[in-house]
Amino acid sequence: MPPILLNALIVPAYVSTLTLPGAQDLPLAHSLTTGLHFILTHFTWGVYMPVALSILAGEAAVVILLGLPVLVLVRHNIHPVEEVR
Repeated sequence: MPPILLNALIVPAYVSTLTLPGAQDLPLAHSLTTGLHFILTHFTWGVYMPVALSILAGEAAVVILLGLPVLVLVRHNIHPVEEVR
């Protein structure tokens, strides 16, 4: 659950603002404060929510549909190694 929720909350904050007008004027290697200032001044829920929901759906699909079966297979097929003397 943490990768799904954290990626759905944090990633859209900067992804949604990078699509706004003026984002192309940010230097490629901008400072953290410049990037945060741009995000905070241009943030809108109308842009954030669709991006957040799509990232949430993508993360959930990958983690649940791919990660969970792999985890079950690994836990079922890996046996503890005997201690070497």
